[in-house]
Amino acid sequence: MAYGPGMRRAAGAGGSVIAFLAACSPTVANDSSAGSSSSGDSGSAEAADASSTSESSADTSGEASSTEPDATTSSSSTATVDTCGDGVLDDGETCDDGNTDDGDDCRADCSLPFTIEWTVTHDGDASGSDNARDVLTDEAGNIYVVGSEGSGKGGGDVWLQQYAPDGTPGWTFRWGGEAGGVDIGSSVARMPGGDFVIGGLTTGDASGLDVLVMRVDGVTHELAWVSIVDGAAAGPGNDDDDYTSAVAVDPVTDEVVVAGSIHETGDGADVWVTKYADDGTQLWTATHDGPVTGDDTARAVLVDVDGTVHVLANLETEDDVPQGYVLAYDAEGGAQGEPLELGVMVSDATRGPSGDIAVVGQTFSVATSVDISTQLFDAAFAQTWISEFEGVGADFGGGVAVTATGEVIAVGEATRPGEQRNGVVLAYAPADGAPLWRDEYGDAEALLNDFFAAVAVDGDGDIVVVGFTTVLGQDLNVIVRKYRPL
Repeated sequence: MAYGPGMRRAAGAGGSVIAFLAACSPTVANDSSAGSSSSGDSGSAEAADASSTSESSADTSGEASSTEPDATTSSSSTATVDTCGDGVLDDGETCDDGNTDDGDDCRADCSLPFTIEWTVTHDGDASGSDNARDVLTDEAGNIYVVGSEGSGKGGGDVWLQQYAPDGTPGWTFRWGGEAGGVDIGSSVARMPGGDFVIGGLTTGDASGLDVLVMRVDGVTHELAWVSIVDGAAAGPGNDDDDYTSAVAVDPVTDEVVVAGSIHETGDGADVWVTKYADDGTQLWTATHDGPVTGDDTARAVLVDVDGTVHVLANLETEDDVPQGYVLAYDAEGGAQGEPLELGVMVSDATRGPSGDIAVVGQTFSVATSVDISTQLFDAAFAQTWISEFEGVGADFGGGVAVTATGEVIAVGEATRPGEQRNGVVLAYAPADGAPLWRDEYGDAEALLNDFFAAVAVDGDGDIVVVGFTTVLGQDLNVIVRKYRPL
C-alpha cells in the first residue's frame, strides 16, 4: 500500500498503530500495548531522552495510541471487510491505509505485515556522534551491534554492544587508538568459538586513517589482537586514508578475510583484501586497481566452503560514477578471472540459506535521482531479479539480509520532504522480488537525518535493524529496532 509523505507507523510489542502526521492517513487496530512510533513520537522520544542519563534505553512499555479514535473509527460503523482500502478501520481489519496495494505497512487485505517488538536508542556519555554500522545475532537470539561512540571532540571509539533478545543492554567493548582521533568499527563477524572480529578504521598519528582489524574475546570481552595497516601513499586530504568495510570468517578454516580500501600510490584508492590466521598473522594480501584512476572501494566479502573469496566492490568509471563489480580470489589470494559488472553501486551483500546472494545498493538516473536497488543472484552471480525503491529524492541502500524462507530484507534511507531522510526497511519476495512490506523511521522532533545501516535475522525469524537517529541536543544516537513479520 502506498505511503503518504507524512504517514509513519507506530508499533510496540503485540500491536501496531498509525500516527497522524498528515491530513489523510491510514488507520489500524488500536492496542493498549502500542509503543514507540516509527516517526519518533512520544515512545521513541522518551527512549532517546532516557538514554541521555543511562547507556541505553529500550522502548517496550505500552502507551495510548497517538491516533485520535474518533478521527479514524466509529462505534456505530456497519462497514464490512468489503470496504478494505477506504481508510476506515472496520471489523475484521487490523489496518487500513486507504488503498489496496501491497508493499507497505498494511497489506492489500487490510492486515498488518509486521509488528515492532521494541526499539532501543543509545546516547554515549559525551552525547557525540554515536553510530551503529553492523549487526549480527547468535544462536540464543542475542544481538551484537558494532559502530562508534563519539567523544564529543570530533573523535570517537570503536563500540561493540551486546543486547539480549528483549533489547536489554548487556556487555560493552570499547577501543580507542593512541592518536585519540576517529576510531570506527564498520563491520563485525563471529567466529565459531564465540570470538568477534571487527573491521574498521583508526586515526594514525601522522598517516591519516588506517585499516583496523581486531579480535575480541567472546568470554572476557577483552582485546585478543589488533592489526593496523597503513598504505604506502602519503598526501593531503583523503589521499592517505585506508579502512576496512567488510569482514567474513572462512567456514572451514576459521581464518578471517577482510576487505576495504587502501592508498598505495597517489592515484586514488585501491580495493584491498587480506586473509588473517586466527592469531592475527597476515596470510596473504591482494589489491585491485579499477579501469580508470580514482577511488576503488570494497563493500562486502563472501567466503565459499572451498575457500573462494568474492569481494563486491565499487570501481571508478570514466563517467565518474562508481559501478559495482564482483572480484574473485582463490583460497591463496590469486585473482580468478575478470571482474563481473553488477550494474549498480554496491552498499552490502550477503549469502542466503539456499546459496543465493542478495545485494543492496543504489542506481542513478536523471528522472529519480538516486534509488535503492535490491538484487538477488544465484550462486554463480546470475541475476534472478532486481527491485528498485523510488522515493522522492536521493535514497541510499545500507545493509541486506535474507530470512530462512528466502525473503530479502534491505535497509537504508529515504528522502522525505520536510524531514530530510528517514531510515527505511524494505521486504521482498524471494521468487520475483515483489515488494512485501515497508516501514520507515524518523525522529519527529529533529526531522533531520535518520539511517538504517545494517540488518540481521535471528533464529526466530525476527528482523533486527541498526543505524543512527538524529536527536536534538544529542547529535547522533544509535538506534536498534526489532521487527516481527506476521
